[in-house]
Amino acid sequence: MITPQLMKMKLFYLLFASCIMLSGAGANAQSITSGEITWQADSLTDVPSDSSYAIASQFVTGQSSIEWIQKNGTYVREFAVVATTGEWADVSQDGEIVYSVTLNGRAGEIKVGRYAGTHRIRLTYERSEAETLEYSFHISGFAQN
Repeated sequence: MITPQLMKMKLFYLLFASCIMLSGAGANAQSITSGEITWQADSLTDVPSDSSYAIASQFVTGQSSIEWIQKNGTYVREFAVVATTGEWADVSQDGEIVYSVTLNGRAGEIKVGRYAGTHRIRLTYERSEAETLEYSFHISGFAQN
């Protein structure tokens, strides 16, 4: 026989268990706008020439800046974020965010995204009036800082 007391305890247990499961549902989701993420790149492609190179580097994306770290940390470029376009709530799912950036007074764009299950960063930067860099980086891993 189920008493009212037992029924209340069962209901409490079910509600408690449901809350625990729901609160853990997004625990592994990482939002690109909720803090810094370090992206490990194992290669890059020079987009205009379609030439690929096995060059390791890192990107650290933040709300106000993006660092491009090369040569084991001895060469760092810090881009100032001017604006962002897009919303990417879970970096483990396909999506994209576009950063409008500047470095040394020159404009650029950094796209960070996951496309068909593969993470990529695309950097377009006007290095000088005569030269624009356009690289696509293959991302081998990432971690929220």
